[in-house]
Amino acid sequence: MKVKVELHVHSRLSACADADNTVCNIANLSVMTGTQILALSDHNTCLNFPAFEKVCKHIGLVPVPAIEVTTAEDIHVLCLFENFDAAKTLSDKIYDSLPKVEVNRKFYNPQLVLDEDDQAVYEEPYLLNLATQFDVYSLAEEVNALGGIAIPAHIDRESNGILAVLGAIPDDLNVSCVEVSYECDESVYREYAKKYNVIRSSDAHCLEDLCKNEFYLDVDRMSAKALIERLKKR
Repeated sequence: MKVKVELHVHSRLSACADADNTVCNIANLSVMTGTQILALSDHNTCLNFPAFEKVCKHIGLVPVPAIEVTTAEDIHVLCLFENFDAAKTLSDKIYDSLPKVEVNRKFYNPQLVLDEDDQAVYEEPYLLNLATQFDVYSLAEEVNALGGIAIPAHIDRESNGILAVLGAIPDDLNVSCVEVSYECDESVYREYAKKYNVIRSSDAHCLEDLCKNEFYLDVDRMSAKALIERLKKR
C-alpha cells in the first residue's frame, strides 16, 4: 500500500526547534496534512517519543522512534528504530558521552521533555546538538545491531550533509537509504535512487515545514518494523 510518510521532525527537545513544535501540535498537524507514518527525530535524543507515541496512537498515526545523530565528523544521520527500547539504548550512549555544555538561552530555546498533554516534565540543561563519539561507520554498525536503519540525512544540503563533509558516500559504508530535503532537485533525487532507496523529508524545525513535504512510500504493513524493512530492501 502507498502511504504518506514524514520521517524527520524536531520537537521542543531540539534546542533549534520552534516553541510551537510540541508533540501534540506535530501529530495533529501531520494528520491534517494526510501523513500516515510519522517519525520524531530530535538531535541526539529520543526522550520525547513516549509522549509522542501516545498522541499518535490516539489519533491514528503510526509513530516511528528516531534520532538525528551528529557524528564525530559533524555529519547528520537519521536513525530509525522498530521500538523505543532500541532507540533509547543509543540515546543513552550518546548522552553519557556528550560534553556537558549548558544551553545558551540567548541563541536556543529550552530543551523540553513533554508529556502527552504538551506539559513540560523536564528541561534538559545541557545542549544536545553536538558532535557525538560515533564516526559515521561506527554509528551505522551500532544502529544496524539494534535492528534499526542509519540514513545519511539531507545529503543535498551544504550544512552537515555527508556529501558536503566527505565529498561522497563511501562505497564501504553499510547504508541502503539516503535522505534528501523536500526542495531537492529531481535530477539529484533520481541520480541517488540508482543506488539507494531515497526518502524526502521536511526536517521540520517549525510547524510550517510540515506542510511543505509530500513523500509517499509503498509498505506491506502499517508499522515501524515494516517501514524499516522496506527501506533496507533494494
